[in-house]
Order: sequence, then C-alpha cells, then structure tokens
Amino acid sequence: MTPELTLISINLILVLVSYLYIYPKYCGRNVGRMMTYDLLLSALALVIAANLFWGSQCAFHFFGWEVNWFWFSLMTYAILEIPAALIYAKIFDIEYLDD
Repeated sequence: MTPELTLISINLILVLVSYLYIYPKYCGRNVGRMMTYDLLLSALALVIAANLFWGSQCAFHFFGWEVNWFWFSLMTYAILEIPAALIYAKIFDIEYLDD
C-alpha cells in the first residue's frame, strides 16, 4: 500500500467512525461539543501519521504538489471531513452560522 493510500485510509476510517458513531452518540446537535471532538480526532489523525512517517524522507503527492506527511494528512482529512460535516448538519438540522 502506498504511503498516500495509507494516510487516506486512516483519515477515512476516522471520519466514518466520528460521523457515524461518535458524533451521533455523544454530540447530537451540540456544535461546541462536536468542535471539541473534531479537534481531538483531527489531532489523532496527525499523531497516527506522525507515528508512521515522522523522520522519513517520504514525499507525498497532493494534486501535483509534493508535500510532507503533515500537510498531506491535514489536507486529505479536511477534504474527507467537509462533505461528511455538511451531510451530518443536514440530517441533524444543525446551523453552524447563526444570522
């Protein structure tokens, strides 16, 4: 498995577990609690990536750019999480920005 696919798989698993199990069970519609859990899960994704690739000279390719493990993990996590967050907000009728 390539390093890119490894990090994408880890991030996908974390996003799926968070939006299908953790957030519905522990957060519901509480946006503040969701943000706290999201910060912890994002940090967990980075800790796992660091554990695998810290100090390695492994280059990751992200849409034509060569980046290190940190930026690749952070950007792919965001790309996977944004649609999941929007779907979750629609299902639970959450408005992130109050007018």
